[in-house]
Amino acid sequence: MTMTRPVRHNSHLWKRIGNTLGVLACLFFLTLGTVFGHFYWGSKTFHDAFLRDPVGIFKGMAQGDPFQNWAIEKQFPGRSSLIVLILGVDYDYDNRAQIIKTANGRSDAILLARVDFLNNTINAITIPRDAAVRIPGRSTIHKINAAHSYGGPELTMETIRSVFGITPDAYVTIDFKGFQKIVDAVGGVEINVEKRLKYDDNWGNLHVDLHPGWQRLNGYQAMGYVRMRHSDSDEMRSKRQHAFLEAMRRSIMSPSNFLKLPQVLDRLNENIRRGALTEDQLFALANYARTLPKERIRIQTIPYDEGPSYAAIDARKTEDLIREMFYPGQYVTVTVDVPGFDVVRALNSRYERRRSRRASAEDRRQERSEEQTLESPDNGADPGAMSDVTDGGAGQDTHSAPPEPGRGDNSGGAGGAEEGSGDLGSSSGGSPQTPHEQKRETHSETAPPQETLPPAGRPG
Repeated sequence: MTMTRPVRHNSHLWKRIGNTLGVLACLFFLTLGTVFGHFYWGSKTFHDAFLRDPVGIFKGMAQGDPFQNWAIEKQFPGRSSLIVLILGVDYDYDNRAQIIKTANGRSDAILLARVDFLNNTINAITIPRDAAVRIPGRSTIHKINAAHSYGGPELTMETIRSVFGITPDAYVTIDFKGFQKIVDAVGGVEINVEKRLKYDDNWGNLHVDLHPGWQRLNGYQAMGYVRMRHSDSDEMRSKRQHAFLEAMRRSIMSPSNFLKLPQVLDRLNENIRRGALTEDQLFALANYARTLPKERIRIQTIPYDEGPSYAAIDARKTEDLIREMFYPGQYVTVTVDVPGFDVVRALNSRYERRRSRRASAEDRRQERSEEQTLESPDNGADPGAMSDVTDGGAGQDTHSAPPEPGRGDNSGGAGGAEEGSGDLGSSSGGSPQTPHEQKRETHSETAPPQETLPPAGRPG
Protein backbone atom coordinates (compact mmCIF):
# COMPACT_ATOMS: atom_id res chain seq x y z
CA MET A 1 0.00 0.00 0.00
CA THR A 2 1.35 3.39 -1.04
CA MET A 3 1.33 6.14 1.60
CA THR A 4 0.79 9.82 0.46
CA ARG A 5 2.67 12.52 2.25
CA PRO A 6 0.41 15.34 3.53
CA VAL A 7 0.64 18.70 1.66
CA ARG A 8 2.59 21.24 3.64
CA HIS A 9 2.06 25.00 3.30
CA ASN A 10 4.95 26.86 1.86
CA SER A 11 5.93 28.97 4.83
CA HIS A 12 8.62 30.68 2.80
CA LEU A 13 6.03 32.04 0.32
CA TRP A 14 3.91 33.55 3.07
CA LYS A 15 7.00 35.02 4.60
CA ARG A 16 7.89 36.78 1.36
CA ILE A 17 4.33 38.07 1.00
CA GLY A 18 4.41 39.37 4.56
CA ASN A 19 7.72 41.10 3.98
CA THR A 20 6.42 42.72 0.77
CA LEU A 21 3.28 43.97 2.48
CA GLY A 22 5.37 45.32 5.31
CA VAL A 23 7.60 47.22 2.90
CA LEU A 24 4.57 48.63 1.07
CA ALA A 25 3.00 49.69 4.35
CA CYS A 26 6.20 51.40 5.37
CA LEU A 27 6.40 53.19 2.03
CA PHE A 28 2.75 54.25 2.33
CA PHE A 29 3.18 55.74 5.78
CA LEU A 30 6.51 57.26 4.81
CA THR A 31 4.86 58.97 1.83
CA LEU A 32 1.89 60.01 3.93
CA GLY A 33 4.20 61.45 6.57
CA THR A 34 6.26 63.29 3.96
CA VAL A 35 3.20 64.85 2.32
CA PHE A 36 1.68 65.71 5.68
CA GLY A 37 4.94 67.27 6.87
CA HIS A 38 5.23 69.27 3.64
CA PHE A 39 1.74 70.72 4.09
CA TYR A 40 1.97 71.07 7.87
CA TRP A 41 5.30 72.87 7.96
CA GLY A 42 5.02 74.52 4.54
CA SER A 43 1.67 76.21 5.06
CA LYS A 44 0.50 78.19 8.07
CA THR A 45 -3.03 77.88 6.72
CA PHE A 46 -2.86 74.07 6.67
CA HIS A 47 -1.17 74.06 10.09
CA ASP A 48 -4.03 76.10 11.57
CA ALA A 49 -6.63 73.89 9.87
CA PHE A 50 -5.00 70.81 11.37
CA LEU A 51 -5.17 72.30 14.85
CA ARG A 52 -8.89 72.95 14.33
CA ASP A 53 -9.67 69.42 13.13
CA PRO A 54 -6.72 66.98 13.39
CA VAL A 55 -8.90 63.87 12.97
CA GLY A 56 -10.49 65.16 9.77
CA ILE A 57 -7.11 66.12 8.31
CA PHE A 58 -5.52 62.75 9.16
CA LYS A 59 -8.49 60.91 7.69
CA GLY A 60 -8.21 62.84 4.44
CA MET A 61 -4.46 62.31 4.25
CA ALA A 62 -4.87 58.56 4.78
CA GLN A 63 -7.34 58.46 1.89
CA GLY A 64 -4.98 60.39 -0.36
CA ASP A 65 -6.90 63.68 -0.24
CA PRO A 66 -5.36 66.36 2.02
CA PHE A 67 -8.31 68.65 1.19
CA GLN A 68 -11.04 66.29 2.35
CA ASN A 69 -11.54 68.45 5.41
CA TRP A 70 -12.73 71.16 3.04
CA ALA A 71 -15.52 69.10 1.50
CA ILE A 72 -18.64 71.08 0.59
CA GLU A 73 -20.98 68.87 2.62
CA LYS A 74 -18.84 69.46 5.70
CA GLN A 75 -18.38 73.21 5.36
CA PHE A 76 -21.88 74.04 4.04
CA PRO A 77 -24.17 71.50 5.73
CA GLY A 78 -27.74 71.71 4.49
CA ARG A 79 -26.94 74.21 1.71
CA SER A 80 -27.88 73.33 -1.86
CA SER A 81 -26.39 76.45 -3.48
CA LEU A 82 -24.49 79.64 -2.75
CA ILE A 83 -24.26 82.99 -4.55
CA VAL A 84 -20.85 84.64 -4.22
CA LEU A 85 -19.78 88.10 -5.38
CA ILE A 86 -16.13 88.16 -6.50
CA LEU A 87 -14.40 91.54 -6.84
CA GLY A 88 -11.02 92.47 -8.25
CA VAL A 89 -10.18 95.79 -6.58
CA ASP A 90 -8.17 98.73 -7.89
CA TYR A 91 -6.15 101.17 -5.78
CA ASP A 92 -6.72 104.83 -5.03
CA TYR A 93 -3.66 107.08 -5.37
CA ASP A 94 -2.69 110.45 -3.93
CA ASN A 95 -1.22 113.34 -5.93
CA ARG A 96 2.25 111.78 -5.64
CA ALA A 97 1.01 108.52 -7.19
CA GLN A 98 1.25 106.75 -3.83
CA ILE A 99 -1.36 104.18 -2.83
CA ILE A 100 -3.90 105.46 -0.30
CA LYS A 101 -4.13 102.45 2.00
CA THR A 102 -7.18 103.73 3.86
CA ALA A 103 -9.28 104.07 0.69
CA ASN A 104 -11.47 101.27 -0.66
CA GLY A 105 -10.48 101.67 -4.31
CA ARG A 106 -12.69 100.77 -7.25
CA SER A 107 -13.82 97.34 -8.36
CA ASP A 108 -11.95 96.69 -11.60
CA ALA A 109 -13.53 93.25 -12.15
CA ILE A 110 -17.01 92.15 -11.00
CA LEU A 111 -18.15 88.53 -11.17
CA LEU A 112 -21.31 87.08 -9.63
CA ALA A 113 -21.31 83.27 -9.31
CA ARG A 114 -24.01 80.77 -8.35
CA VAL A 115 -22.45 77.59 -6.97
CA ASP A 116 -24.95 74.70 -7.26
CA PHE A 117 -23.91 71.91 -4.91
CA LEU A 118 -26.75 69.57 -5.97
CA ASN A 119 -26.09 69.66 -9.72
CA ASN A 120 -22.34 70.25 -9.43
CA THR A 121 -22.26 73.39 -11.57
CA ILE A 122 -20.97 76.93 -11.32
CA ASN A 123 -22.79 79.59 -13.35
CA ALA A 124 -21.30 83.07 -13.29
CA ILE A 125 -21.95 86.42 -14.94
CA THR A 126 -19.44 89.23 -15.32
CA ILE A 127 -20.64 92.82 -15.04
CA PRO A 128 -18.81 95.56 -16.98
CA ARG A 129 -17.12 97.96 -14.59
CA ASP A 130 -18.37 100.98 -16.56
CA ALA A 131 -22.06 99.95 -16.42
CA ALA A 132 -24.26 102.95 -15.65
CA VAL A 133 -26.37 102.24 -12.54
CA ARG A 134 -28.02 103.93 -9.60
CA ILE A 135 -26.05 103.29 -6.41
CA PRO A 136 -28.19 103.17 -3.24
CA GLY A 137 -27.77 106.34 -1.19
CA ARG A 138 -26.51 108.34 -4.18
CA SER A 139 -28.75 110.77 -6.04
CA THR A 140 -27.13 110.51 -9.47
CA ILE A 141 -26.07 107.88 -12.00
CA HIS A 142 -22.63 106.34 -11.50
CA LYS A 143 -20.49 103.62 -12.93
CA ILE A 144 -21.01 100.45 -10.93
CA ASN A 145 -17.31 100.25 -10.04
CA ALA A 146 -17.70 103.41 -7.95
CA ALA A 147 -19.89 101.53 -5.43
CA HIS A 148 -16.83 99.87 -3.92
CA SER A 149 -15.03 103.19 -3.62
CA TYR A 150 -18.00 104.77 -1.83
CA GLY A 151 -18.86 101.90 0.51
CA GLY A 152 -16.64 98.86 -0.04
CA PRO A 153 -17.95 95.37 -0.86
CA GLU A 154 -21.01 95.90 1.33
CA LEU A 155 -22.31 98.77 -0.81
CA THR A 156 -21.39 96.82 -3.95
CA MET A 157 -23.52 93.90 -2.72
CA GLU A 158 -26.39 96.30 -1.99
CA THR A 159 -26.03 97.77 -5.48
CA ILE A 160 -26.14 94.28 -7.05
CA ARG A 161 -29.30 93.55 -5.07
CA SER A 162 -30.91 96.86 -6.06
CA VAL A 163 -29.99 96.73 -9.76
CA PHE A 164 -30.22 93.03 -10.62
CA GLY A 165 -32.51 91.66 -7.93
CA ILE A 166 -29.90 89.10 -6.82
CA THR A 167 -28.89 88.85 -3.17
CA PRO A 168 -25.32 87.56 -2.78
CA ASP A 169 -24.75 85.25 0.18
CA ALA A 170 -21.09 86.22 0.52
CA TYR A 171 -18.30 88.12 -1.14
CA VAL A 172 -14.56 87.78 -1.72
CA THR A 173 -12.25 90.58 -2.84
CA ILE A 174 -8.66 90.58 -4.02
CA ASP A 175 -6.41 93.47 -5.00
CA PHE A 176 -3.84 93.46 -7.79
CA LYS A 177 -0.81 92.80 -5.61
CA GLY A 178 -2.55 89.81 -4.04
CA PHE A 179 -3.55 88.59 -7.49
CA GLN A 180 0.08 88.62 -8.61
CA LYS A 181 1.26 86.77 -5.49
CA ILE A 182 -1.29 83.97 -5.97
CA VAL A 183 -0.39 83.49 -9.65
CA ASP A 184 3.32 83.45 -8.84
CA ALA A 185 2.76 80.93 -6.03
CA VAL A 186 1.31 78.43 -8.49
CA GLY A 187 4.18 78.99 -10.93
CA GLY A 188 2.33 81.16 -13.46
CA VAL A 189 -0.38 80.26 -15.95
CA GLU A 190 -0.27 78.93 -19.51
CA ILE A 191 -2.37 81.20 -21.75
CA ASN A 192 -2.78 81.56 -25.50
CA VAL A 193 -2.51 85.33 -26.01
CA GLU A 194 -4.82 86.04 -28.93
CA LYS A 195 -2.98 89.08 -30.33
CA ARG A 196 -0.29 91.65 -29.64
CA LEU A 197 -1.06 93.49 -26.42
CA LYS A 198 1.01 96.61 -25.78
CA TYR A 199 0.11 99.43 -23.40
CA ASP A 200 1.83 101.70 -20.87
CA ASP A 201 0.07 103.63 -18.14
CA ASN A 202 2.62 105.15 -15.76
CA TRP A 203 -0.05 106.74 -13.58
CA GLY A 204 -1.94 103.47 -13.09
CA ASN A 205 1.31 101.45 -12.89
CA LEU A 206 0.13 99.23 -15.75
CA HIS A 207 2.60 98.11 -18.40
CA VAL A 208 1.51 95.39 -20.81
CA ASP A 209 3.86 93.94 -23.43
CA LEU A 210 2.65 90.54 -24.66
CA HIS A 211 3.07 88.83 -28.02
CA PRO A 212 0.60 86.39 -29.62
CA GLY A 213 0.79 82.67 -28.90
CA TRP A 214 0.97 80.18 -26.04
CA GLN A 215 3.16 81.32 -23.17
CA ARG A 216 3.51 81.13 -19.41
CA LEU A 217 2.58 84.40 -17.73
CA ASN A 218 3.87 85.38 -14.32
CA GLY A 219 1.75 87.29 -11.81
CA TYR A 220 2.43 90.77 -13.19
CA GLN A 221 1.96 89.70 -16.81
CA ALA A 222 -1.28 87.90 -15.97
CA MET A 223 -2.52 91.00 -14.16
CA GLY A 224 -1.89 93.09 -17.28
CA TYR A 225 -3.56 90.45 -19.46
CA VAL A 226 -6.83 90.49 -17.50
CA ARG A 227 -6.90 94.30 -17.07
CA MET A 228 -5.94 95.29 -20.62
CA ARG A 229 -8.74 96.84 -22.68
CA HIS A 230 -6.95 99.69 -24.45
CA SER A 231 -6.53 97.75 -27.70
CA ASP A 232 -10.15 96.58 -28.08
CA SER A 233 -13.08 96.71 -25.64
CA ASP A 234 -14.43 95.80 -22.23
CA GLU A 235 -16.10 92.79 -23.85
CA MET A 236 -12.75 91.42 -25.03
CA ARG A 237 -11.30 92.06 -21.59
CA SER A 238 -14.10 89.95 -20.09
CA LYS A 239 -13.19 87.11 -22.47
CA ARG A 240 -9.56 87.35 -21.40
CA GLN A 241 -10.63 87.19 -17.76
CA HIS A 242 -12.63 84.02 -18.50
CA ALA A 243 -9.61 82.52 -20.28
CA PHE A 244 -7.41 83.36 -17.30
CA LEU A 245 -9.77 81.68 -14.80
CA GLU A 246 -9.70 78.45 -16.78
CA ALA A 247 -5.89 78.64 -17.16
CA MET A 248 -5.52 79.19 -13.41
CA ARG A 249 -7.73 76.18 -12.71
CA ARG A 250 -5.65 74.01 -15.05
CA SER A 251 -2.46 75.14 -13.36
CA ILE A 252 -3.74 74.31 -9.87
CA MET A 253 -5.00 70.91 -11.08
CA SER A 254 -1.64 70.00 -12.61
CA PRO A 255 0.10 67.15 -10.69
CA SER A 256 3.39 68.97 -11.12
CA ASN A 257 2.04 71.78 -8.94
CA PHE A 258 0.79 69.56 -6.12
CA LEU A 259 3.69 70.40 -3.81
CA LYS A 260 3.13 74.12 -4.47
CA LEU A 261 -0.35 74.01 -2.98
CA PRO A 262 0.76 74.89 0.57
CA GLN A 263 2.15 78.20 -0.67
CA VAL A 264 -0.99 78.76 -2.78
CA LEU A 265 -3.14 78.23 0.31
CA ASP A 266 -1.14 80.81 2.26
CA ARG A 267 -1.25 83.38 -0.55
CA LEU A 268 -5.01 82.93 -0.88
CA ASN A 269 -5.54 83.34 2.84
CA GLU A 270 -3.27 86.37 3.07
CA ASN A 271 -4.63 88.32 0.10
CA ILE A 272 -8.35 87.63 -0.04
CA ARG A 273 -11.02 89.37 2.01
CA ARG A 274 -13.79 86.85 2.51
CA GLY A 275 -16.59 88.72 4.29
CA ALA A 276 -18.97 86.33 6.06
CA LEU A 277 -17.16 83.20 4.81
CA THR A 278 -14.93 81.34 7.23
CA GLU A 279 -11.42 80.38 6.22
CA ASP A 280 -12.45 76.74 5.81
CA GLN A 281 -15.49 77.70 3.72
CA LEU A 282 -13.35 79.80 1.41
CA PHE A 283 -10.99 76.89 0.76
CA ALA A 284 -13.93 74.53 0.35
CA LEU A 285 -15.25 76.72 -2.47
CA ALA A 286 -11.81 77.02 -4.07
CA ASN A 287 -11.29 73.26 -3.90
CA TYR A 288 -14.80 72.65 -5.29
CA ALA A 289 -14.11 74.88 -8.32
CA ARG A 290 -10.70 73.23 -8.77
CA THR A 291 -12.14 69.73 -9.06
CA LEU A 292 -15.18 70.46 -11.27
CA PRO A 293 -14.88 69.46 -14.96
CA LYS A 294 -14.52 72.38 -17.33
CA GLU A 295 -17.91 71.75 -18.93
CA ARG A 296 -19.62 72.18 -15.54
CA ILE A 297 -18.43 75.80 -15.26
CA ARG A 298 -20.14 78.47 -17.34
CA ILE A 299 -19.28 82.18 -17.42
CA GLN A 300 -21.24 84.78 -19.42
CA THR A 301 -21.04 88.57 -19.71
CA ILE A 302 -24.29 90.44 -19.29
CA PRO A 303 -25.57 92.06 -22.53
CA TYR A 304 -24.67 95.73 -22.84
CA ASP A 305 -23.72 98.48 -25.27
CA GLU A 306 -20.28 99.92 -24.70
CA GLY A 307 -19.78 103.68 -24.95
CA PRO A 308 -16.79 106.01 -24.76
CA SER A 309 -17.27 106.28 -21.00
CA TYR A 310 -20.46 104.60 -19.71
CA ALA A 311 -21.82 101.18 -20.69
CA ALA A 312 -25.59 100.74 -21.10
CA ILE A 313 -26.98 97.45 -19.83
CA ASP A 314 -29.69 95.80 -21.92
CA ALA A 315 -32.27 95.19 -19.18
CA ARG A 316 -34.51 92.68 -20.96
CA LYS A 317 -31.70 90.49 -22.25
CA THR A 318 -30.00 90.62 -18.86
CA GLU A 319 -33.20 89.48 -17.16
CA ASP A 320 -33.36 86.47 -19.48
CA LEU A 321 -29.70 85.64 -18.79
CA ILE A 322 -30.16 85.86 -15.01
CA ARG A 323 -33.18 83.54 -15.12
CA GLU A 324 -31.19 81.05 -17.19
CA MET A 325 -28.01 81.18 -15.09
CA PHE A 326 -29.32 81.68 -11.55
CA TYR A 327 -32.82 80.20 -11.58
CA PRO A 328 -32.73 77.26 -14.03
CA GLY A 329 -36.07 75.45 -14.33
CA GLN A 330 -37.78 77.94 -12.03
CA TYR A 331 -40.56 80.41 -12.79
CA VAL A 332 -39.34 83.58 -11.11
CA THR A 333 -39.76 87.25 -11.85
CA VAL A 334 -36.47 89.04 -12.47
CA THR A 335 -36.39 92.83 -12.78
CA VAL A 336 -33.24 94.70 -13.80
CA ASP A 337 -33.39 98.38 -12.86
CA VAL A 338 -30.92 100.37 -14.95
CA PRO A 339 -30.91 103.73 -16.78
CA GLY A 340 -32.29 103.58 -20.31
CA PHE A 341 -30.16 103.67 -23.43
CA ASP A 342 -31.17 107.29 -24.09
CA VAL A 343 -29.96 108.41 -20.65
CA VAL A 344 -26.61 106.64 -21.02
CA ARG A 345 -26.24 108.02 -24.52
CA ALA A 346 -26.68 111.55 -23.15
CA LEU A 347 -24.05 110.89 -20.47
CA ASN A 348 -21.60 109.69 -23.10
CA SER A 349 -22.32 112.74 -25.29
CA ARG A 350 -21.50 115.00 -22.35
CA TYR A 351 -18.27 113.06 -21.80
CA GLU A 352 -17.32 113.41 -25.49
CA ARG A 353 -17.90 117.18 -25.42
CA ARG A 354 -15.77 117.56 -22.32
CA ARG A 355 -12.98 115.49 -23.84
CA SER A 356 -13.19 117.50 -27.08
CA ARG A 357 -12.88 120.79 -25.20
CA ARG A 358 -9.99 119.39 -23.21
CA ALA A 359 -8.18 118.39 -26.41
CA SER A 360 -8.88 121.81 -27.99
CA ALA A 361 -7.50 123.61 -24.95
CA GLU A 362 -4.33 121.51 -25.12
CA ASP A 363 -3.97 122.31 -28.85
CA ARG A 364 -4.37 126.05 -28.26
CA ARG A 365 -1.83 125.96 -25.47
CA GLN A 366 0.63 124.11 -27.67
CA GLU A 367 0.15 126.62 -30.49
CA ARG A 368 0.80 129.57 -28.18
CA SER A 369 3.87 127.83 -26.83
CA GLU A 370 5.24 127.28 -30.34
CA GLU A 371 4.52 130.89 -31.33
CA GLN A 372 6.34 132.17 -28.27
CA THR A 373 9.31 129.95 -29.10
CA LEU A 374 9.49 131.39 -32.63
CA GLU A 375 9.28 134.97 -31.34
CA SER A 376 12.06 134.52 -28.79
CA PRO A 377 15.58 135.74 -29.85
CA ASP A 378 18.02 133.00 -30.77
CA ASN A 379 20.91 134.54 -28.86
CA GLY A 380 21.20 136.40 -25.61
CA ALA A 381 17.75 135.47 -24.42
CA ASP A 382 17.01 135.48 -20.73
CA PRO A 383 16.91 131.82 -19.68
CA GLY A 384 14.00 132.54 -17.35
CA ALA A 385 12.00 134.57 -19.85
CA MET A 386 9.96 131.63 -21.11
CA SER A 387 8.65 130.82 -17.67
CA ASP A 388 7.15 134.33 -17.41
CA VAL A 389 4.95 133.81 -20.46
CA THR A 390 1.87 132.15 -19.16
CA ASP A 391 -1.34 130.66 -20.37
CA GLY A 392 -3.39 132.23 -17.64
CA GLY A 393 -1.07 134.11 -15.27
CA ALA A 394 2.53 134.75 -14.28
CA GLY A 395 4.82 132.04 -13.10
CA GLN A 396 3.47 129.14 -15.20
CA ASP A 397 5.67 127.21 -17.59
CA THR A 398 4.29 126.88 -21.11
CA HIS A 399 6.79 124.09 -21.72
CA SER A 400 5.59 121.87 -18.91
CA ALA A 401 5.75 118.17 -19.62
CA PRO A 402 2.76 116.52 -21.31
CA PRO A 403 0.62 114.16 -19.28
CA GLU A 404 2.15 110.80 -18.51
CA PRO A 405 1.05 107.97 -20.79
CA GLY A 406 -2.39 106.68 -19.90
CA ARG A 407 -3.39 109.50 -17.55
CA GLY A 408 -5.85 110.96 -20.02
CA ASP A 409 -7.01 107.63 -21.42
CA ASN A 410 -10.26 106.09 -20.33
CA SER A 411 -9.75 102.81 -22.12
CA GLY A 412 -6.93 101.26 -20.15
CA GLY A 413 -5.48 100.95 -16.71
CA ALA A 414 -7.13 101.13 -13.37
CA GLY A 415 -9.84 103.75 -13.35
CA GLY A 416 -9.38 106.35 -16.04
CA ALA A 417 -11.16 109.62 -16.78
CA GLU A 418 -14.85 109.83 -16.05
CA GLU A 419 -14.76 106.89 -13.67
CA GLY A 420 -17.07 108.62 -11.23
CA SER A 421 -20.64 109.75 -11.39
CA GLY A 422 -22.65 111.40 -14.14
CA ASP A 423 -24.75 114.03 -12.38
CA LEU A 424 -27.99 114.37 -14.31
CA GLY A 425 -29.16 117.42 -12.37
CA SER A 426 -26.05 119.50 -11.82
CA SER A 427 -24.10 121.84 -14.04
CA SER A 428 -20.86 120.68 -12.46
CA GLY A 429 -21.08 117.32 -14.21
CA GLY A 430 -20.39 115.18 -11.16
CA SER A 431 -21.17 114.35 -7.57
CA PRO A 432 -18.73 114.50 -4.62
CA GLN A 433 -15.43 113.12 -5.71
CA THR A 434 -13.85 109.93 -4.46
CA PRO A 435 -10.08 109.82 -3.84
CA HIS A 436 -9.72 108.09 -7.20
CA GLU A 437 -11.55 110.92 -8.97
CA GLN A 438 -9.41 113.50 -7.18
CA LYS A 439 -6.33 111.73 -8.50
CA ARG A 440 -7.69 112.16 -12.05
CA GLU A 441 -8.48 115.87 -11.52
CA THR A 442 -5.99 116.86 -14.21
CA HIS A 443 -8.19 115.12 -16.76
CA SER A 444 -11.25 117.26 -16.14
CA GLU A 445 -12.48 120.54 -17.54
CA THR A 446 -15.36 122.66 -16.32
CA ALA A 447 -18.59 120.81 -17.01
CA PRO A 448 -20.95 122.14 -19.69
CA PRO A 449 -24.02 124.19 -18.78
CA GLN A 450 -26.89 122.28 -17.27
CA GLU A 451 -28.62 120.02 -19.76
CA THR A 452 -32.11 118.63 -19.72
CA LEU A 453 -31.64 114.91 -20.18
CA PRO A 454 -34.30 112.30 -20.85
CA PRO A 455 -35.75 110.67 -17.76
CA ALA A 456 -34.22 107.37 -16.62
CA GLY A 457 -36.11 104.28 -17.61
CA ARG A 458 -35.89 100.78 -18.94
CA PRO A 459 -33.95 100.40 -22.21
CA GLY A 460 -36.19 100.29 -25.21
